[in-house]
Amino acid sequence: MTCADLGAGSGSVANWMSRRVGETGQVDAYDLDTSLLPMRENIKHITADVATCNFRLPYDLVFARFLLVHLPEPVLQLNRMVSATTPEGRVCVVESDYHDWEMPAGLPHMERLKRAYLQVAADFGWDVELGRRLPALFQSLGLHDVAAESFSRCERGGSIGNLLLSQSVEPLENHLLNTGVVSEDDVRSAYKTLRDPDYLMRFVTTWACWGTVPYKPRETSQAR
Repeated sequence: MTCADLGAGSGSVANWMSRRVGETGQVDAYDLDTSLLPMRENIKHITADVATCNFRLPYDLVFARFLLVHLPEPVLQLNRMVSATTPEGRVCVVESDYHDWEMPAGLPHMERLKRAYLQVAADFGWDVELGRRLPALFQSLGLHDVAAESFSRCERGGSIGNLLLSQSVEPLENHLLNTGVVSEDDVRSAYKTLRDPDYLMRFVTTWACWGTVPYKPRETSQAR
């Protein structure tokens, strides 16, 4: 079995895939920076921009998590994933939906951070409701047996989820300040809040969607 993990990051998914496919399988892990990927015999590190690169193989499974929302033309990128999958192979995508993102009352700096973050996302062209649109997109691309799951959760400050949110805010800090919605004090306070166990936030909804690429029989020319 051959698998592709697009935007593999630190390789947690690629590592899981490698155990599932075993010695006879192959996992191709794509990312701009592959230095954090695990070193396993059946994981191939591919340093590439997944938005523009040529995929190395047709795969039995193509997977992406929290990737498409950050790429130009996510529907086009999803179509590229389908094209990189073997007939009767699977495509699986995990994305967020920010529609249900809620900050607790009494923390105006967190509400301002949310507003600024969503404004920056709009400026960058990110589809912050991509998660909920995945099932319809999969069907529109002709995938069969389309199914999906969604979930949301609340977590306290200092949790892995809140620390990841803090890490996602840091590279956007200048863009957030340029919106005029938040101040430097707001951002500093937000970092403290995201580490405060007394703070409880409802996260964005996460959607996982998967489908099967249809088998297309080879066309044969008719006898004249």
